[in-house]
Amino acid sequence: MSQEKGSGTRDELRRYTSDLFSYGILLAVLFLALKAGCFTEFPSVNPLPSEQQGLREVTTLPDHGTILSAVRGTAVLECSQIELETLLIRDRTLDRWMLPDGHVSIWINVPTVVAAGVDLSRLQAADLTINHLGNRAVASLQLPAPTITSVKVDAPGIRWGSSSDFPLIWDPDSEILGMRTELIAEARHLSSQTAIDAGLLPEARIRSVETVSRVLLSFGIDEVTVTFPDGQTRQTHLSDGRGHVCSSM
Repeated sequence: MSQEKGSGTRDELRRYTSDLFSYGILLAVLFLALKAGCFTEFPSVNPLPSEQQGLREVTTLPDHGTILSAVRGTAVLECSQIELETLLIRDRTLDRWMLPDGHVSIWINVPTVVAAGVDLSRLQAADLTINHLGNRAVASLQLPAPTITSVKVDAPGIRWGSSSDFPLIWDPDSEILGMRTELIAEARHLSSQTAIDAGLLPEARIRSVETVSRVLLSFGIDEVTVTFPDGQTRQTHLSDGRGHVCSSM
C-alpha cells in the first residue's frame, strides 16, 4: 500500500511541475508579444487636403538691393513699338545772282520704327518698398513716365525722287541731296509725334507694368502695385501660384 501511495504522489508532482512549466512558457510568450507591440512604430498619416487649406509657407526674399537691380535690368525698357511711313513733298525756289531763278521739287517716303518705354536707370532705392502683410509680400514701385525711347530710320527702305527746271547747265544734285537730308530728319521728328498720337505711350505703360511685375513676382512677392508720376496706378497680383500676372487699374 505504501509503495502505491508513494508512486501516486510522484505522478501528481510530475503533472504539477509540467503544468507550471507550460504556464511559464505561455506567460513568457505573452510578455514578449506585449513588449513588441509597445515599441512598434506606425506610419504617420498625412493631413487631409482640407486640413492644409489656408496654410502657406512664408517665402524668404532676397535683399532689397538685389530685387531693385533685377527690376532695373537694362537701362531702358523698350516695351512697345510701331512701324510708320512718312511721305513728304517739298518745293524750293533757288535764287541765282544775275540769273533766272531755279526750281527744285523733291518727294520722299521714310519708313521708321518708333519705340516707347521706361527709363529704368532712373529708379532709386526709395522707389521700391516691400512690406509683409501676414504671410503675403506686397511691393510698391514708382516708375518714371513712359517716353519715346528711339526712332530708327530704315535707310534701305527709303524711296524718293526729285525734279528741277534749271534753264542752265548747273547741276542741282547738291541742293537736292541737302533737301533729302533735311526731310529725313523732319520725318524722324514727325514719326515720334505720330506714334504718340497713335497711343504708343499708354501701351508702353501697360507692358512696362507687366514686365516689372513678372520680375518681382519671380522673387516670391505676391502683390505688386505700380504707380506713375501722373497718379495712375496699376495693381498686379499672383493669383494661382503659377506665375500668371493679373492686372487691374
